[in-house]
Amino acid sequence: MNVKEAIKRAAAIFMIFIEITSINISEKTDFEKDHARAALEEAYRPLEEFVRELSFSEYEALLKLPDGIKCEEDFVEMFEGHMDDSNARGFYEDLFVEKNGKIYVDAKEYIPSIYTEGSRVKKAYIREKQTIMNRLLKRDSKKTEELVVKVELQTSGPTNNRTEYFVKDDSGKWILDHANGLSLCGLVNVSDNPWSESWKQEK
Repeated sequence: MNVKEAIKRAAAIFMIFIEITSINISEKTDFEKDHARAALEEAYRPLEEFVRELSFSEYEALLKLPDGIKCEEDFVEMFEGHMDDSNARGFYEDLFVEKNGKIYVDAKEYIPSIYTEGSRVKKAYIREKQTIMNRLLKRDSKKTEELVVKVELQTSGPTNNRTEYFVKDDSGKWILDHANGLSLCGLVNVSDNPWSESWKQEK
């Protein structure tokens, strides 16, 4: 084997080593369901508080916004410290409509959550991720933690599932990062919306 071939082989071996040691390995640790439920309630509390302040407008199935909410940024700001902005912007896209230059909430759209009657936490665990290299070098500071919560959502139709993923902020609080699964229910009648009981008639 000449020098050039030896260098190529060494480089190939080195690249394989880098790829292998860069692979993430993960460990799961059970997380108490009561604590997981509390994290979910904290994440979705701003949404629940917001919808309780809505009121019927002169337009059928369109709801007036509470004072202080004039635009998308006002709405997103409510969720600061509770979830990643991308989730709040998704809620905005799902719920808000524009009519005659003003924004309203569509009364026939509903976002189920842990607050939905009959919904429950099925399973919760913390998943720690770390590269093989960091594991070998015992670099615990390089670990990443993610709280995974599997939720059973009770809706008017069949039971649906959603998986919620939390990460810690700088203060160590669990913040909703993203979710997979059922995210929105479109309803035929306004009266079918579980939120409707709290809506006020226009004055």
